[in-house]
Amino acid sequence: MRKSITLVELIIAIVIGAAIILAMMAFNAASRKFLVSSEKRSSVLNDISFVLEHIHKNVFAGTGDVDNPSITVIKDSPDPGDFTVEIRQDMDETGVSHNTPQDYNDDRKAVYIFDFSGNKINYKIIIPNAGVYSQAWEEDISENLIFEKDGEALKVEQANGGLVLNNLCFRYNPADENIDPRDNPQIEIDEQFFFPFSQSLN
Repeated sequence: MRKSITLVELIIAIVIGAAIILAMMAFNAASRKFLVSSEKRSSVLNDISFVLEHIHKNVFAGTGDVDNPSITVIKDSPDPGDFTVEIRQDMDETGVSHNTPQDYNDDRKAVYIFDFSGNKINYKIIIPNAGVYSQAWEEDISENLIFEKDGEALKVEQANGGLVLNNLCFRYNPADENIDPRDNPQIEIDEQFFFPFSQSLN
């Protein structure tokens, strides 16, 4: 004759089943949290990689000489705390070369504005028209920029014909000062150099 299940056995089975379900739910929640934190860090890494590659490409295309360097850095422009970087390029607004490296009058400028108040990097292309530059293109290439980390402020300088960035820092949420590796990751680069390919030494 088949033995029936007792109440105690039923309770034990229910407890074991509930424990298994709770363990699975906890594992799922932990996995989701890990996935979200990984996505946030990847987002910051992708952002900084994109910015560095973007700047490298435009600086590399710079055209100039010792007396007229391809790169100009203007501090506190357009607003206090900002940095404006202008890169002269022997190209038209679409990026097609003029093939006139000695004539700077027809050169466009790639412009980066490190916006202190907006925690962003703005990029624009300006082209000459009868001696006056007008804007042909504009976009924000990052909104995760931090201007100070551990008491060290961002520095943007022109040196030896190239561009130097010191204390470059990006955070997932720049408005939140609480840095958390999972919820608000931050990526830092102490120093980065960029040099133009067509910068003449004379």
